[in-house]
Amino acid sequence: CLLKSWAYVNHNEFSEEQKVFFRENIAVLAKGGRLTVVGDVVGNVSGNTTTPEGIQDIFDSILREGDQFTAICIDYYQNVKSSRVNPQMAEWECQQKLCGILDQYKNRLNCPIVVLAQMSKLTDDSDTTPFTVRLKGRKLLCDKATMILELIPERELLRSKWRVWKSRFTDAVGKS
Repeated sequence: CLLKSWAYVNHNEFSEEQKVFFRENIAVLAKGGRLTVVGDVVGNVSGNTTTPEGIQDIFDSILREGDQFTAICIDYYQNVKSSRVNPQMAEWECQQKLCGILDQYKNRLNCPIVVLAQMSKLTDDSDTTPFTVRLKGRKLLCDKATMILELIPERELLRSKWRVWKSRFTDAVGKS
């Protein structure tokens, strides 16, 4: 989308030309093993990315195999809402357990762990609702995170702005 200045929205409305361009360039970007995607269901086992135990298993596998990654991204923090070990565990408990796992493995894995989470939008420029209130899911993630950035789309300019909410570099906090 960046190469062609296309908005990355409404995929179901892409033209045939756009679909072909995507297919061709996804293959180019995938060459050389630069990206590994782990789905929630591998073989017949589900919960690889939606349970704290599944994510811990992935981390343990990385350590055991000696794999090296530049970064690990966990998309949709809010989707971690069940447990393999305790099916009765509440959603907030699953996310709390995940936060403990993230806190432990951030010191053991040799790369940053990026957790993507949804936030409620600010109503307007004067809205001062704290990011901790706007985060969807267990707020404990904010305590464990080393850095918190908010992605703010600037669609008309085909770019995004990042706002720093938490950082070890305190001069950056509150800046975009």
